[in-house]
Amino acid sequence: MNTWNINKFLFGVGITLQSICQAQINTQRIPVSALEYLYIVPDARHGSMGAGAASSPSAYSTATNVAVPAFCQDFQAFSLNYTPWNIDLVKDMRMLHFNAYGRTDENGRWNVSLSHFNYGKAELRDDLGNYQGEISSYDMNLRLAHARKLTQNLSVGVGLRSFYSNLFGRMAWQGFQLRPVFGVNADLGVYWRQERSEERDWFSDWGISIHHLGGRISYGDDKRLNFQPTLFRAGVALSHPIDKEEEREVQFYLDALKQLVPTPPVYGVDGKIERGNDPTKQSGIRTIFTSWADAPDGVKEEIQEIWWAMGVHYQHNSTLALRLNYFTDHRNKGNRHLLTLGLGLMNLNGNKSALKMDLDASYTLSVKGYNPLNHSFQIGLLVKRQPDE
Repeated sequence: MNTWNINKFLFGVGITLQSICQAQINTQRIPVSALEYLYIVPDARHGSMGAGAASSPSAYSTATNVAVPAFCQDFQAFSLNYTPWNIDLVKDMRMLHFNAYGRTDENGRWNVSLSHFNYGKAELRDDLGNYQGEISSYDMNLRLAHARKLTQNLSVGVGLRSFYSNLFGRMAWQGFQLRPVFGVNADLGVYWRQERSEERDWFSDWGISIHHLGGRISYGDDKRLNFQPTLFRAGVALSHPIDKEEEREVQFYLDALKQLVPTPPVYGVDGKIERGNDPTKQSGIRTIFTSWADAPDGVKEEIQEIWWAMGVHYQHNSTLALRLNYFTDHRNKGNRHLLTLGLGLMNLNGNKSALKMDLDASYTLSVKGYNPLNHSFQIGLLVKRQPDE
């Protein structure tokens, strides 16, 4: 069982309390939101590529751009992914993700996904070491999504997610009652895919998506509302068929990501804001627009808040995939430098079967300094049925 200082636990699971956002705690002014587990790419395929706004269409693609599955050729698909989390720190924190995909018609695709993130059991103690009780915390969400081709090259998508966040159950803390949270948010996406032809050797695609659009939420104190983890993602992809007869292809991906939540302001010694905007006076929807220009240090700091994900995907004869991803952000905004290796084994039960199975795995290493995601891994199984020939 884990033992947590209750104040540190509140911060660690993504609770944005006003006292935590002050400069003496968040000196680098890293944007913080609730429900931060939603930033996790839930499947091993995209987890090992990192960049996915313009990834090749698959039943998994909705995780990084809800519009991409409109180009997927599979008739139906079901998948289950398992992700242990922060295994260097906590042994019983993990996520399970179930995904189902299918066709509505020739140009439309539906998707249903269910995620459960378990934080494990924790024994809470205050700053003096006094026992404050035991909790079993978890988050879960259900999303319905639809993607549709508008033209031969362009598709759009929309998803609606309901979530339930039970971090503390119902307990008293600093004069108010903590409670679980139920809410909704939405995903939007657009994807452009260049038509494949025998005459070309290189193909380019691009995509833009916004994840977790929603209003602010409260875990009990209505004066301390938390922002949802709204995320902007824009990416490009280059694909090159190395050998068309043997179906060997290499793909390169690049994504730029930005949190659409407020940058914490600069506080003076008296606790008053000296530079920046007061996050308590902003709504969740308004922040989608203001977060592009709210950093106290201006454009320079806004650029520092961009995350970068670069990926390479090699596929051989629809049976083997090798993947590599590098993720980084600025030293003032997290200083994460993560390398992820991925392996995909496709069509495990042969090409003649109507049902085909893929097995994907990924493994993450921190290449600069310590990161709790070091040695993390993901594993997923996909069962798909392709159209009858």
